[in-house]
Amino acid sequence: MSTSVPEIITDPVFETSCLKCNHLLDVSGLPTFTQIACPECGMQQNVPGKMGPFFLVDLLGKGGMGAVYRARDTGLDRWVAVKVMQSTFGGNPEFVETFRREAQAAAALNHLNIVQIYSFGVSHGQPYMAMELLEGGRLDLMISKGEMLSEALVLKIAADVVEGLNAAAAINLIHGDVKPENILLDANGVAKVVDFGLARFKQKAEAGTAKGIWGTPYYIAPEKLRGHPADARSDIYSLGGTLFHALTLKPPFEGETPMDVVKARLHNPAPLLRTLRPGINSEVEAIVGRMLEADPLKRYPNYASLLADIRRVLSTLKPGPASSAQPSIKSGKIVFTRKKGGGPSGLPSSGSSGSIAQTSAASEGMARPKKSRTGKIVLWVFLGLCVVLLLIGGLVGYQQSETQKSEVEKEKALVAKARKGVEQIWTNLQPISGDFSNRLVMAAMWSSNAQQMVSMISTGTALLADASDWVGARSNALAVAAAASQYMTGTLASASLELKGLLETVTTHRAEISVATNSVKATAELAAITNIPARVVDLHKSVADEMDKVRKGADAIDPMRQKLVKAIKAAMAAAELAAQEKAAQEKADADRRAAEKAEAEKQAKIQEEIKGFESSRKACSGMIQQHHFKQALEGVEQAARGLHTPEGKTAGRQAIKAYKLLVDLKTAIIDGVKADVKANPDRGFQFGWLESKDILGVDESKVTIRGGEYTWDAVPATQMMRFIKHYIDNGDLTRREQADHFFAVALYIHEAFEGNEKAKPQMARYLKDAIHGNSSLADLAKAILPDVDIQSAP
Repeated sequence: MSTSVPEIITDPVFETSCLKCNHLLDVSGLPTFTQIACPECGMQQNVPGKMGPFFLVDLLGKGGMGAVYRARDTGLDRWVAVKVMQSTFGGNPEFVETFRREAQAAAALNHLNIVQIYSFGVSHGQPYMAMELLEGGRLDLMISKGEMLSEALVLKIAADVVEGLNAAAAINLIHGDVKPENILLDANGVAKVVDFGLARFKQKAEAGTAKGIWGTPYYIAPEKLRGHPADARSDIYSLGGTLFHALTLKPPFEGETPMDVVKARLHNPAPLLRTLRPGINSEVEAIVGRMLEADPLKRYPNYASLLADIRRVLSTLKPGPASSAQPSIKSGKIVFTRKKGGGPSGLPSSGSSGSIAQTSAASEGMARPKKSRTGKIVLWVFLGLCVVLLLIGGLVGYQQSETQKSEVEKEKALVAKARKGVEQIWTNLQPISGDFSNRLVMAAMWSSNAQQMVSMISTGTALLADASDWVGARSNALAVAAAASQYMTGTLASASLELKGLLETVTTHRAEISVATNSVKATAELAAITNIPARVVDLHKSVADEMDKVRKGADAIDPMRQKLVKAIKAAMAAAELAAQEKAAQEKADADRRAAEKAEAEKQAKIQEEIKGFESSRKACSGMIQQHHFKQALEGVEQAARGLHTPEGKTAGRQAIKAYKLLVDLKTAIIDGVKADVKANPDRGFQFGWLESKDILGVDESKVTIRGGEYTWDAVPATQMMRFIKHYIDNGDLTRREQADHFFAVALYIHEAFEGNEKAKPQMARYLKDAIHGNSSLADLAKAILPDVDIQSAP
C-alpha cells in the first residue's frame, strides 16, 4: 500500500537494506515510498527514493513550499533531514540562486541554536537542502497536545531561539518566518531555529496570489503586512506571537480567514496573557507584551536587551509541578496504607489477643510438677553417678600400665633417629668445602671491582672540582656518578649480601656440626658408628677456618664500599644542586608561560566581549538608517550594561558618547526646522523636499508637510543630508558644537550609506573637520570609525 506523500520526482532504487536487521531487500520495479515488509524480521518500511547522495525514507512533514524527509546520507553514512522544494521553484533561476546563497549563509553560522545546513542541490528541477536531523520534538506539536507548557520551559526555548536569531542578525540575516513549526528541539531539549530566509522566497513565489505574503498570518509583524521593510524587530514580534501561543495554547489573533486575522492585528492591540492564562507571571507577561507592540519603536530595540530580560526572569521562575506518578506527600511525610486482614510482619491481628493469653496460661500450669515425681528423679541420678565412678577407676589403671610399656619403645626410637640424623648431617656437609673456595674467588673479584669504582669516583670528583667548563664537567661527573651508583647497587651490594649469606650458612652448618658432635659424644650407642665422630669434628674445624677467610674478604670490601658511598654522595650533591637550578629555571619558564597564557586568555575575553558588543551595536544600524537615534542609543546603553572588563566598559562608554552626539544632531536639525517654519508661518518652509512641498512642522516622531505627515523612517537619507548641510554647515554654532555635529554626521553617513563608495570621501571630510575642531574626538574616531581614512578626505 502506498503512503500519502507529496508529489516529488526521485531516482529509482533497485535494492536497499532493512532498517532493522540490515537484510538486503530487492525493491526493483516498486514505486517510491511503497510500504513493504522485511521477509527476515517483518519490519514495515518504505521503498526509499534517491535524490542526489540521499535515500529519502520517511516523510517528516509538508507545507506550502515542499516537504521534509528523513533520509540517509550515503556518502557520510549518517541520518539527515532533507527539505525538498516544489519543482515550480526550480524553474525560477533567481529563486534557486538566492536560495543557494541563503543556505550558504545559514550553513556558515554553525550556531548551537540554528539547525545546521549540510548541503544544497537541485534534482529534476527540485531545489533541496540537507540539514541536521532533530528528533527531540517540535514546538507546534508540543502546543497541539493541549496541555499548558510551563513558563520556565517556554522562556528557556525563547532564550535559545533569541541566541540563534541574534547570531544570524550579526551577519545581516533576518529569518522572516518565526513560528512554532520552525522551532525544533534536539534530544537534550535545546531549541533550534530552521528555515532562515524561506519566508522571503515564499513572498516572491506567491506574489500576486490570494495568499499574498502571509501563508499563516498568526505571527507576522504589522509593518510587514503594510509592506514596510522588515528588520530584527519584525522577528522579535513573530517570536512574541509564538511565545503567546505556547503559553496560552492560542495565537494572539484569530479569525475565520487570513484577512480576518490581518484586520484584527492591524486594528487591535495584542490581548494580555492573563485573559487566557490567569495567574501568569507578571514579568513573563510584560516581556511578551513588549515583543507584541504594534509600533516597532516600542518593542525591544535589539536581541541583547530582550535576552537580558528573558534570562533575568527565567532565573526567578520555579520548576513546574511534580508528576502525579510520584508518592503522595502530606505535611512532609509519605503516606502509606496498610492492607486489611492482619498486622505487620505476619503477627496475628488484634482479634487474636485472647488466644495468646490462653496459651500463656496453659504453659504456666505445665511448669509446676508434682512432689512425688521429684523424689524418683533424685534416686536415679545418684545411681548413675556411682556407675560412672567405677568406670573411671578401671580406665586409669589400664592407662598407667600402657604408659610404662611406651617409654621403652620411645627411647629406642630416639636413638635410631639420632643415628640417622648424624649420617644425614655428614652427607649434607660434604660439598661445603669446595663451595667455600668458589665463594672466596668471587669475593676477590668483587673487591677488585670496588677498587675500580673508587678510582672512577675520584676522577668524577676531580671533574666536578677542577673543570673550567662547568656545564660539560657536570654532565661528565653525573655520568660517572650514575655508573658508580649502578656498580655499587649491582656489584658491591650483591657482594655484601652474598658474603652475609655465606657467613650465615657457615654459622648454621657449624651449629649443626656442634649439635651432631655433642650428640655423638652424649650417646653411647652411637659410638659404634665407624669414624663418624672424628670426621664430624674435623669438618667442624674446616668450617671454622673457611669462615675466617670469608670474613676477611668481607672486611676488605667494607672500607672500599664506604669510600665509594662518600664519593657518590658528593657527586649526587652536585647533581642535586644542578637539578635545583634546572627546576628553578623550569619554574620560572612555567610561570612566564602561565602569565603569558593568562594574559592571552584575558585579551581573548576582552576581544570576545568587545566583539559581542560591536555585534549588538551593529544591530542598531537599522534604527540609525530610520533616523530613530534615541532608540539606537537605548539599545547601545542596554548592551553596554552587560560589559564587565575595563576595556569593554571603555568601548561601551565611547559608543554611548558617539550615539549621544547623533541624538544631539537630530535635536539641532529639529530646532533649525522649527526656526525656519516660525520665520515663514504663512506658507511653511520649503527645502528640497519631495515634490517641493512646504514643511509645516517637525518633532521627534514625524515631519509635517503640506499634504500629509511622514515619520522619520520615511525621510530619505538624501533629504536628511540636505537638512544637515543647511543647519549644521551654515548654522550659528560654536567651534566645539560644530565639531561634535561633524562627528555625528560622519557616523550617520557610515551607517546610512553603508557600502556606498561615493559617500566615503564626504564621510572622511566630516570626520577630519570634526577632529580639526576638537582634537579629543580623535580617540573616539579610532574606536567607533576605525575603517575611515581621513587622509582621503578632499
